[in-house]
Amino acid sequence: MGYLLSVVIPTKNRYETLIPLIRVLAKWDDADLEIVIEDNSDDNNEFISFFNTLINPNVKYYYNNTWRSVVDNSDQAILHSGGKYVTFIGDDDAVVRQITEIVRIMDRYQIDSCGCDYVLYRWPSALTDKKGSFEYHPKGSLIRRPNVEKELDYMLQNGLQSKQNIPGVYHGIVKRTVLEQVYKQTGTFFPGPSPDMANSVAVALFSKRHIMTSIPFIVDGYSKASTGHLTEAKEHIGRLEDQPFLPKDTLQDWTKEIPKIWLPNTIWPESAMQAMIRCGRKDLTARFNYTAMYIKIAALYPQCKKICRKYIQQYSGWKRYLVAYFFVTKSYFKNRIKKLREKLSYKRVYIRQTISVDEAIRKTEEQIEKGEWITQMEKKLCKDVCKG
Repeated sequence: MGYLLSVVIPTKNRYETLIPLIRVLAKWDDADLEIVIEDNSDDNNEFISFFNTLINPNVKYYYNNTWRSVVDNSDQAILHSGGKYVTFIGDDDAVVRQITEIVRIMDRYQIDSCGCDYVLYRWPSALTDKKGSFEYHPKGSLIRRPNVEKELDYMLQNGLQSKQNIPGVYHGIVKRTVLEQVYKQTGTFFPGPSPDMANSVAVALFSKRHIMTSIPFIVDGYSKASTGHLTEAKEHIGRLEDQPFLPKDTLQDWTKEIPKIWLPNTIWPESAMQAMIRCGRKDLTARFNYTAMYIKIAALYPQCKKICRKYIQQYSGWKRYLVAYFFVTKSYFKNRIKKLREKLSYKRVYIRQTISVDEAIRKTEEQIEKGEWITQMEKKLCKDVCKG
Protein backbone atom coordinates (compact mmCIF):
# COMPACT_ATOMS: atom_id res chain seq x y z
CA MET A 1 0.00 0.00 0.00
CA GLY A 2 1.29 3.46 -0.84
CA TYR A 3 1.20 5.68 2.25
CA LEU A 4 1.35 9.46 2.12
CA LEU A 5 3.34 9.75 5.37
CA SER A 6 5.54 7.40 7.35
CA VAL A 7 6.23 8.17 11.01
CA VAL A 8 9.43 6.28 11.84
CA ILE A 9 10.39 5.53 15.45
CA PRO A 10 13.80 3.94 16.10
CA THR A 11 13.97 2.64 19.68
CA LYS A 12 16.11 0.69 22.12
CA ASN A 13 15.25 -0.42 25.66
CA ARG A 14 12.68 2.33 26.29
CA TYR A 15 9.30 0.64 26.38
CA GLU A 16 8.13 2.79 29.31
CA THR A 17 7.47 5.63 26.85
CA LEU A 18 7.15 3.71 23.56
CA ILE A 19 4.17 1.59 24.65
CA PRO A 20 2.00 4.52 25.89
CA LEU A 21 2.86 6.41 22.69
CA ILE A 22 1.94 3.55 20.33
CA ARG A 23 -1.20 2.86 22.33
CA VAL A 24 -2.39 6.33 21.30
CA LEU A 25 -1.17 6.35 17.70
CA ALA A 26 -2.56 2.87 16.97
CA LYS A 27 -6.10 4.11 17.66
CA TRP A 28 -6.01 6.48 14.70
CA ASP A 29 -7.90 5.39 11.61
CA ASP A 30 -5.91 7.08 8.86
CA ALA A 31 -5.18 5.17 5.67
CA ASP A 32 -2.53 7.73 4.64
CA LEU A 33 -0.47 7.25 7.81
CA GLU A 34 2.10 4.52 8.42
CA ILE A 35 3.82 3.99 11.80
CA VAL A 36 7.17 2.16 11.60
CA ILE A 37 8.89 0.97 14.79
CA GLU A 38 12.52 -0.13 14.43
CA ASP A 39 13.44 -1.91 17.67
CA ASN A 40 17.01 -2.74 18.69
CA SER A 41 16.22 -3.60 22.31
CA ASP A 42 18.01 -6.38 24.14
CA ASP A 43 14.76 -8.24 24.81
CA ASN A 44 11.42 -7.44 23.20
CA ASN A 45 9.10 -9.82 25.05
CA GLU A 46 7.34 -6.94 26.79
CA PHE A 47 6.67 -5.09 23.56
CA ILE A 48 5.61 -8.20 21.62
CA SER A 49 2.96 -8.93 24.26
CA PHE A 50 1.65 -5.40 23.79
CA PHE A 51 2.00 -5.34 19.97
CA ASN A 52 -0.07 -8.53 19.63
CA THR A 53 -3.04 -6.69 21.12
CA LEU A 54 -3.04 -4.04 18.36
CA ILE A 55 -5.40 -4.30 15.41
CA ASN A 56 -4.13 -1.42 13.26
CA PRO A 57 -2.38 -2.87 10.16
CA ASN A 58 -0.66 0.48 9.52
CA VAL A 59 1.57 0.00 12.57
CA LYS A 60 4.64 -1.92 11.40
CA TYR A 61 7.15 -3.47 13.81
CA TYR A 62 10.72 -4.62 13.05
CA TYR A 63 13.05 -6.15 15.61
CA ASN A 64 16.75 -6.91 15.56
CA ASN A 65 18.73 -7.50 18.77
CA THR A 66 22.20 -7.62 17.21
CA TRP A 67 24.39 -4.58 17.88
CA ARG A 68 23.51 -1.53 15.82
CA SER A 69 24.63 2.05 16.07
CA VAL A 70 21.94 4.69 16.46
CA VAL A 71 22.62 5.61 12.81
CA ASP A 72 22.14 2.01 11.64
CA ASN A 73 18.86 1.69 13.51
CA SER A 74 17.61 5.01 12.16
CA ASP A 75 18.57 4.05 8.60
CA GLN A 76 16.67 0.78 8.87
CA ALA A 77 13.58 2.59 10.15
CA ILE A 78 13.43 4.72 7.00
CA LEU A 79 14.34 1.82 4.70
CA HIS A 80 11.44 -0.18 6.15
CA SER A 81 9.00 2.68 5.56
CA GLY A 82 7.09 3.38 2.37
CA GLY A 83 5.52 6.83 2.70
CA LYS A 84 5.90 9.55 0.07
CA TYR A 85 6.94 11.79 2.98
CA VAL A 86 8.74 10.81 6.18
CA THR A 87 8.95 12.17 9.71
CA PHE A 88 11.26 10.76 12.40
CA ILE A 89 10.40 10.98 16.11
CA GLY A 90 11.94 9.59 19.26
CA ASP A 91 10.20 6.96 21.35
CA ASP A 92 9.14 9.63 23.85
CA ASP A 93 7.94 12.14 21.23
CA ALA A 94 4.62 12.23 19.41
CA VAL A 95 2.78 13.58 16.38
CA VAL A 96 -0.75 14.96 16.10
CA ARG A 97 -3.58 13.69 13.89
CA GLN A 98 -3.44 16.82 11.72
CA ILE A 99 0.05 15.95 10.49
CA THR A 100 -1.36 14.13 7.46
CA GLU A 101 -3.44 17.20 6.56
CA ILE A 102 -0.23 19.23 6.61
CA VAL A 103 1.48 16.68 4.37
CA ARG A 104 -1.42 16.77 1.89
CA ILE A 105 -0.94 20.54 1.67
CA MET A 106 2.82 20.08 1.23
CA ASP A 107 2.21 17.59 -1.55
CA ARG A 108 -0.30 19.88 -3.25
CA TYR A 109 2.10 22.82 -3.28
CA GLN A 110 5.25 20.76 -3.96
CA ILE A 111 6.97 21.51 -0.65
CA ASP A 112 10.09 19.38 -0.06
CA SER A 113 10.42 19.85 3.68
CA CYS A 114 8.63 21.41 6.62
CA GLY A 115 9.68 22.13 10.20
CA CYS A 116 7.53 23.43 13.04
CA ASP A 117 7.42 25.25 16.36
CA TYR A 118 6.77 22.11 18.37
CA VAL A 119 5.12 21.55 21.73
CA LEU A 120 7.39 20.56 24.62
CA TYR A 121 5.98 17.74 26.76
CA ARG A 122 7.69 16.51 29.92
CA TRP A 123 6.84 12.98 30.92
CA PRO A 124 6.10 12.51 34.64
CA SER A 125 9.58 11.01 35.12
CA ALA A 126 11.22 14.23 33.87
CA LEU A 127 8.94 16.74 35.58
CA THR A 128 10.50 19.13 38.10
CA ASP A 129 9.15 21.87 40.36
CA LYS A 130 10.59 24.56 38.10
CA LYS A 131 9.36 23.15 34.77
CA GLY A 132 5.93 22.69 33.30
CA SER A 133 4.49 19.51 31.82
CA PHE A 134 3.28 21.17 28.60
CA GLU A 135 4.69 24.23 26.86
CA TYR A 136 3.92 25.83 23.54
CA HIS A 137 4.96 29.26 22.35
CA PRO A 138 5.20 29.97 18.62
CA LYS A 139 8.46 31.41 17.34
CA GLY A 140 7.10 33.23 14.33
CA SER A 141 4.30 33.59 11.81
CA LEU A 142 2.16 30.71 10.62
CA ILE A 143 4.27 30.16 7.49
CA ARG A 144 7.92 31.18 7.08
CA ARG A 145 10.28 30.58 4.19
CA PRO A 146 13.77 30.69 5.72
CA ASN A 147 16.80 31.18 3.52
CA VAL A 148 18.48 27.82 4.18
CA GLU A 149 21.89 29.00 2.97
CA LYS A 150 21.82 31.94 5.40
CA GLU A 151 20.59 29.69 8.20
CA LEU A 152 23.52 27.32 7.60
CA ASP A 153 25.95 30.23 7.58
CA TYR A 154 24.57 31.48 10.90
CA MET A 155 24.93 27.99 12.36
CA LEU A 156 28.56 27.83 11.22
CA GLN A 157 29.34 31.25 12.69
CA ASN A 158 27.78 30.20 16.01
CA GLY A 159 29.79 27.00 16.28
CA LEU A 160 27.07 24.65 14.96
CA GLN A 161 25.27 24.57 18.29
CA SER A 162 21.68 24.37 17.01
CA LYS A 163 19.72 23.51 13.87
CA GLN A 164 18.09 26.92 13.51
CA ASN A 165 15.39 26.76 10.82
CA ILE A 166 16.96 24.28 8.42
CA PRO A 167 14.99 21.20 7.30
CA GLY A 168 15.41 17.69 8.64
CA VAL A 169 13.50 14.43 9.01
CA TYR A 170 13.90 14.41 12.81
CA HIS A 171 11.02 16.49 14.20
CA GLY A 172 10.28 17.59 10.65
CA ILE A 173 8.72 16.29 7.45
CA VAL A 174 10.85 15.52 4.38
CA LYS A 175 9.87 14.23 0.95
CA ARG A 176 11.27 10.77 0.32
CA THR A 177 12.87 11.81 -2.98
CA VAL A 178 15.02 14.31 -1.05
CA LEU A 179 16.04 11.65 1.48
CA GLU A 180 16.92 9.32 -1.38
CA GLN A 181 19.29 11.96 -2.79
CA VAL A 182 21.11 12.05 0.55
CA TYR A 183 21.27 8.24 0.66
CA LYS A 184 22.56 8.01 -2.90
CA GLN A 185 25.31 10.55 -2.16
CA THR A 186 26.42 9.20 1.23
CA GLY A 187 25.14 5.63 1.64
CA THR A 188 23.03 6.68 4.64
CA PHE A 189 20.24 9.07 5.54
CA PHE A 190 22.33 10.22 8.52
CA PRO A 191 25.91 10.98 7.43
CA GLY A 192 27.27 11.71 10.91
CA PRO A 193 27.24 10.23 14.44
CA SER A 194 24.23 12.27 15.66
CA PRO A 195 21.28 11.41 13.37
CA ASP A 196 19.29 14.62 13.93
CA MET A 197 22.03 17.13 13.07
CA ALA A 198 23.64 14.96 10.37
CA ASN A 199 20.37 14.53 8.51
CA SER A 200 19.36 18.17 8.89
CA VAL A 201 22.55 19.50 7.35
CA ALA A 202 22.43 16.89 4.57
CA VAL A 203 18.77 17.55 3.75
CA ALA A 204 19.44 21.30 3.80
CA LEU A 205 21.87 20.79 0.93
CA PHE A 206 19.25 18.99 -1.23
CA SER A 207 15.86 20.44 -0.25
CA LYS A 208 14.73 23.08 -2.79
CA ARG A 209 11.44 24.20 -1.21
CA HIS A 210 11.48 24.41 2.56
CA ILE A 211 9.02 26.05 4.94
CA MET A 212 8.62 26.48 8.69
CA THR A 213 5.25 26.67 10.42
CA SER A 214 4.04 27.63 13.87
CA ILE A 215 1.57 24.71 13.68
CA PRO A 216 2.92 22.21 16.27
CA PHE A 217 2.60 18.91 14.43
CA ILE A 218 5.40 17.50 16.63
CA VAL A 219 5.25 16.96 20.40
CA ASP A 220 8.84 17.00 21.64
CA GLY A 221 8.97 14.60 24.58
CA TYR A 222 11.35 14.88 27.51
CA SER A 223 11.53 11.63 29.47
CA LYS A 224 14.06 10.75 32.16
CA ALA A 225 16.42 9.14 29.63
CA SER A 226 15.91 11.59 26.76
CA THR A 227 18.67 13.72 25.31
CA GLY A 228 16.61 16.86 25.88
CA HIS A 229 16.10 16.16 29.58
CA LEU A 230 19.73 15.15 30.14
CA THR A 231 20.94 18.29 28.34
CA GLU A 232 18.59 20.46 30.39
CA ALA A 233 19.91 18.85 33.59
CA LYS A 234 23.55 19.22 32.39
CA GLU A 235 23.95 15.42 32.65
CA HIS A 236 24.56 14.81 28.95
CA ILE A 237 28.33 14.56 29.23
CA GLY A 238 30.86 11.74 29.10
CA ARG A 239 33.65 10.04 27.16
CA LEU A 240 33.09 9.27 23.51
CA GLU A 241 34.56 5.82 24.07
CA ASP A 242 31.77 5.06 26.56
CA GLN A 243 28.87 5.66 24.14
CA PRO A 244 28.05 2.19 22.72
CA PHE A 245 25.41 3.48 20.32
CA LEU A 246 27.82 5.60 18.25
CA PRO A 247 29.07 4.34 14.86
CA LYS A 248 32.31 2.36 15.23
CA ASP A 249 34.33 4.82 13.14
CA THR A 250 33.31 7.88 15.20
CA LEU A 251 36.63 8.35 17.00
CA GLN A 252 38.65 7.52 13.89
CA ASP A 253 36.89 10.17 11.78
CA TRP A 254 36.60 12.82 14.52
CA THR A 255 37.56 16.38 13.54
CA LYS A 256 40.77 17.29 15.37
CA GLU A 257 39.58 20.82 16.23
CA ILE A 258 36.53 19.51 18.12
CA PRO A 259 37.12 18.35 21.72
CA LYS A 260 36.71 14.59 22.08
CA ILE A 261 33.97 14.80 24.71
CA TRP A 262 30.46 13.39 24.56
CA LEU A 263 28.31 16.53 24.60
CA PRO A 264 25.53 17.91 22.39
CA ASN A 265 27.89 20.85 21.82
CA THR A 266 30.54 18.56 20.30
CA ILE A 267 28.52 15.76 18.68
CA TRP A 268 26.32 18.21 16.75
CA PRO A 269 29.25 20.12 15.21
CA GLU A 270 31.01 16.87 14.38
CA SER A 271 27.88 15.47 12.74
CA ALA A 272 27.35 18.66 10.74
CA MET A 273 30.98 18.66 9.58
CA GLN A 274 30.81 15.05 8.43
CA ALA A 275 27.50 15.66 6.65
CA MET A 276 28.90 18.59 4.69
CA ILE A 277 32.00 16.64 3.69
CA ARG A 278 30.13 13.47 2.71
CA CYS A 279 27.59 15.49 0.72
CA GLY A 280 30.38 17.04 -1.33
CA ARG A 281 30.35 20.46 0.38
CA LYS A 282 33.70 20.45 2.16
CA ASP A 283 33.99 24.12 1.20
CA LEU A 284 31.37 24.97 3.84
CA THR A 285 33.53 23.58 6.66
CA ALA A 286 36.03 26.43 6.23
CA ARG A 287 33.35 28.78 7.63
CA PHE A 288 33.01 26.84 10.89
CA ASN A 289 33.73 29.09 13.89
CA TYR A 290 35.49 26.67 16.25
CA THR A 291 36.11 29.43 18.77
CA ALA A 292 32.38 30.06 19.24
CA MET A 293 31.96 26.38 20.01
CA TYR A 294 34.74 26.46 22.64
CA ILE A 295 33.18 29.52 24.30
CA LYS A 296 29.75 27.90 24.54
CA ILE A 297 31.10 24.60 25.88
CA ALA A 298 33.10 26.39 28.58
CA ALA A 299 30.10 28.52 29.56
CA LEU A 300 27.66 25.60 29.81
CA TYR A 301 30.04 23.04 31.31
CA PRO A 302 32.56 24.57 33.77
CA GLN A 303 34.31 21.18 34.07
CA CYS A 304 35.33 21.59 30.40
CA LYS A 305 36.92 25.04 30.74
CA LYS A 306 40.46 23.69 31.03
CA ILE A 307 40.29 21.59 27.86
CA CYS A 308 38.59 24.46 25.99
CA ARG A 309 41.45 26.80 26.91
CA LYS A 310 43.89 24.30 25.39
CA TYR A 311 41.89 24.14 22.17
CA ILE A 312 41.65 27.94 22.03
CA GLN A 313 45.40 28.24 22.38
CA GLN A 314 46.03 25.58 19.73
CA TYR A 315 43.37 26.39 17.13
CA SER A 316 42.10 29.92 17.77
CA GLY A 317 44.41 32.33 19.50
CA TRP A 318 43.23 35.05 21.86
CA LYS A 319 42.59 37.69 19.20
CA ARG A 320 40.12 35.41 17.41
CA TYR A 321 38.72 34.45 20.82
CA LEU A 322 37.86 38.08 21.67
CA VAL A 323 36.11 38.62 18.32
CA ALA A 324 34.16 35.38 18.73
CA TYR A 325 33.29 36.20 22.35
CA PHE A 326 31.71 39.48 21.26
CA PHE A 327 29.77 37.70 18.50
CA VAL A 328 28.55 34.92 20.80
CA THR A 329 27.55 37.37 23.55
CA LYS A 330 25.61 39.49 21.08
CA SER A 331 23.82 36.40 19.72
CA TYR A 332 23.07 35.19 23.26
CA PHE A 333 21.29 38.38 24.31
CA LYS A 334 19.49 38.60 20.98
CA ASN A 335 18.16 35.05 21.47
CA ARG A 336 17.20 35.76 25.09
CA ILE A 337 15.10 38.73 24.00
CA LYS A 338 13.53 36.63 21.26
CA LYS A 339 12.64 33.84 23.71
CA LEU A 340 11.18 36.35 26.15
CA ARG A 341 8.91 37.69 23.41
CA GLU A 342 7.83 34.13 22.62
CA LYS A 343 6.95 33.50 26.25
CA LEU A 344 4.93 36.71 26.39
CA SER A 345 3.03 35.77 23.22
CA TYR A 346 -0.75 35.62 23.61
CA LYS A 347 -0.63 32.22 21.89
CA ARG A 348 1.55 30.72 24.62
CA VAL A 349 0.12 27.67 26.39
CA TYR A 350 1.62 26.43 29.66
CA ILE A 351 0.48 23.58 31.90
CA ARG A 352 2.31 22.92 35.15
CA GLN A 353 0.54 19.82 36.46
CA THR A 354 1.37 16.28 35.34
CA ILE A 355 -0.45 15.09 32.22
CA SER A 356 -0.22 11.94 30.12
CA VAL A 357 1.17 11.77 26.59
CA ASP A 358 -2.39 11.16 25.37
CA GLU A 359 -3.52 14.40 27.03
CA ALA A 360 -0.51 16.27 25.61
CA ILE A 361 -1.41 15.14 22.08
CA ARG A 362 -5.09 16.05 22.52
CA LYS A 363 -4.21 19.44 23.99
CA THR A 364 -2.00 20.17 20.98
CA GLU A 365 -4.70 19.06 18.54
CA GLU A 366 -7.21 21.31 20.30
CA GLN A 367 -4.93 24.32 19.83
CA ILE A 368 -4.60 23.59 16.10
CA GLU A 369 -8.36 23.13 15.65
CA LYS A 370 -9.26 26.18 17.74
CA GLY A 371 -7.02 28.44 15.68
CA GLU A 372 -8.09 26.88 12.36
CA TRP A 373 -4.39 26.85 11.52
CA ILE A 374 -4.59 24.13 8.85
CA THR A 375 -7.10 26.18 6.86
CA GLN A 376 -4.96 29.27 7.27
CA MET A 377 -1.88 27.37 6.11
CA GLU A 378 -3.66 26.27 2.93
CA LYS A 379 -4.86 29.80 2.21
CA LYS A 380 -1.43 31.28 2.81
CA LEU A 381 0.35 28.85 0.48
CA CYS A 382 -2.34 29.26 -2.17
CA LYS A 383 -1.94 33.02 -1.99
CA ASP A 384 1.84 32.71 -2.31
CA VAL A 385 1.45 30.51 -5.40
CA CYS A 386 -0.95 32.98 -7.02
CA LYS A 387 1.52 35.81 -6.36
CA GLY A 388 4.34 33.78 -7.87
